[in-house]
Order: sequence, then structure tokens, then C-alpha cells
Amino acid sequence: MDIWFVLILGAIIGNYLFSVGISLLNLAALGRTPPPAVSDIYDDEEYQRSQHYTRQSTICSIVETTCSVVILLIFMGVGGFSLLQKLSTSVSDSIYLHALLFIGLLLLASTFISLPFGWFRTFVLETRYGFNRTTVATFIMDKIKAALVVTIIGVPLLIGVIWLFTSFGGLGWLYCWLAMIGFTVFMQYLVPTVIMPLFNTFTPLANEELTQLLQGYACRQNFRIQGIYAMDGSKRSSRLNAFFAGIGHAKKIVLFDTLLEKLTNQQILAVLAHEMGHYKKHHIWKLGAVAILQSGFMLYLFSLMVTIPGPFAALGMTPSIAGGMVIFTMLYSPISIVTDLISNALSRRFEFEADRFSATTTDDRNALIEGLKILSRENLSNLTPHPAMVYSHYSHPPVDARICALNKLSVDGK
Repeated sequence: MDIWFVLILGAIIGNYLFSVGISLLNLAALGRTPPPAVSDIYDDEEYQRSQHYTRQSTICSIVETTCSVVILLIFMGVGGFSLLQKLSTSVSDSIYLHALLFIGLLLLASTFISLPFGWFRTFVLETRYGFNRTTVATFIMDKIKAALVVTIIGVPLLIGVIWLFTSFGGLGWLYCWLAMIGFTVFMQYLVPTVIMPLFNTFTPLANEELTQLLQGYACRQNFRIQGIYAMDGSKRSSRLNAFFAGIGHAKKIVLFDTLLEKLTNQQILAVLAHEMGHYKKHHIWKLGAVAILQSGFMLYLFSLMVTIPGPFAALGMTPSIAGGMVIFTMLYSPISIVTDLISNALSRRFEFEADRFSATTTDDRNALIEGLKILSRENLSNLTPHPAMVYSHYSHPPVDARICALNKLSVDGK
């Protein structure tokens, strides 16, 4: 058997086994008594309900991943990539049209595979546990809008990547990396101002008391805000969230309407102070720098791989940038496990720092603690995740660890 085929197969199966193994460990951790710091989040009935939700959600993800991997392996086994490449090259002599057709058909197939699971998750699982507020019409329109956004942004992006790699040879990865940095910065402006309003409605916050509270706090922290908005998150889900949006020194504060319903003004202030802490502590830039370095590393490895005929021959293809993207995605998956471990560890550390910033600048650690408990309860958070799941997948520390750190902060005064 071809060595490259074995490597590709091993990467796919290895990544699958790792993912499913972590999920099974997390399921095995269910049923434990919740840690003392969070023992009052749920009553006994709610705690069982949260565990049932975690179990069913995890099983759904495992089934979806298994189906996707099985279909991919069958597609590889019957020479699907070779047939798809021949089809795309038979349409036109343009390398750009080849790539658009090749990648487009694969994305279309992936969408159809994931669609039934998305439907089940939204209209069965999320409905069963009281989260879903999405109508069928909204679900369909979201898919159509998402497809249009991906097409409008993805087509020129793919053409640009191919042009850079074919025009600059060995330095193509470097120019592509620089272009992607610029694109990432541009998206920081485009997403909140153009893309997000396609899916949600943003209205100025009507609660004058809360507006003054948040503006006063931001002023004391020398943090410029362009406005405070409520977002109709309840249009799709009952989950709670809040975030900052925008690029530059002035940010927009966005609060889900569900958050406004469930949290007090002081608790909302504590949550927003946490988010502000990420900016004041430069966490956004630090995580962005890590992501940029990772993307440069990926592009460099990709530039090396596309010059090797072996991986393409293993799947019955001739060398091409588009085909290389697909192969590289499969080969890189084990490496991404390691890079994700690093990124998540750094992110969890920053979450503790942002919690500390919130507690010290508002002088009200209890508001943040209670806010975290409400967020966990309303989102049916798993209070007993397996450590392996935390290390490999969690960008935020478990809520009990955050509350313990906040309580320790109150004792030590640090």
C-alpha cells in the first residue's frame, strides 16, 4: 500500500479516534457529584437534566463525526477525489475554475451531509431542552445567507490564494500569509458591520440605568465605546451571551436580549468588565498573534507539501493547489491537536486574568460569581467535564475553577 495513502488514512483515523476517545471519557465523567463551588447551580432535577443534555449532545456529535469519516473513507476508497478532479478539469482550461468547482462540490457535499444533523440538533435536541426558538423559515434562510456569504467571500479568497502560489513559487506562502493577515483585520470590521446584521437585529439599549452604569464604568477604565446594543439572540436560542464588536480603539457592546432578561444590572456589568479585561490585558492581540503564527506555519508546510507528487498520486490526483488544500487538511489534523492544546491553554489562562480584572475593577466579585452561575444554569453547562476534555477542547476554564479562583482572590487580595 502506498505510504502516502497510509499517512493520510492514519491522520484521518487517528484524529477521529482521538476526538471520539475524548468524548467518551467526558461521558464517563458524568454522574459525579458537582464540585462544592458550584453545588448550588442546579437542584437535583436540573442537574440530571444538564447531564442528560450533555450526554445526548455528545452522542449526536459522535454519530455525526462517525458518519462523516465513514463517507470520507468510502469516497477515498472508490477514487472519488480522482473522479472529482477529472470532472472539474473537463469543464474548462482555467486553473481558477478547476479549483472553484473542485472545492465548491466538496463543500456542497459536506453541507448536505451535515444538514440532517444540524436539523436534528436544532429542532429535536435543542427543542427538547428548551433552547431552540428557531423557526423552520429562519433555519432555511440562515443556511441560504451563510452559503451566499461563504461564496461572496470564499471565491475571491480562493482565487487569490491560487494566484499567489502560482505567481510567486517558493515565496507564495509568505505573500499569502501577509495577505491573510490583512484579510483577518478586514474581517474584524466586516463581520460586525455587514455580516452579523444579515442574521440578527441590533437596537440601542433601551435600559437607561444599565446604559449609564456601563458607560460610567467604561469611562473610568478609559475604554472608548461607540454604543451599547441589544441583539435579538432569542430569535434562535434561549442561550445567554455578550461580546464586544468592532476594530480600533472604540468598541460596540452587544448584549443578547436573553442576557438582559436573566441577569441583574450589576451582574451584566461584571460580565462586560470581564470582556473588557481581555482588551485591557491585550489578550485579543496576543491570541491573534498566536493565530497568525499558526497560519504562517500551516502555509509554509502547505507550500512544501504541494511540491511533492506522492500525496496527490495516493488519491489518484495530479498536483494542484485546490487538491493540495484538501490533502493538507487531512494530513494536518493531528498537528492541529497539538496547536489547539497550546491555544486553549493560553486562552484559559487569559480567562482567569479577565475574571480577576472584572472582580478588582468593579469591586464586586460576587456579581461575577453569580453571573457565571446563572450563565451555567441557563446554558445547561456540564459541571464535571473530564480533564482531558478541558485540556483539549475548552477555551474557558470550567466554571468551578473560575469561581474558586475568584473566592481565593477575595481572601488573598490579589
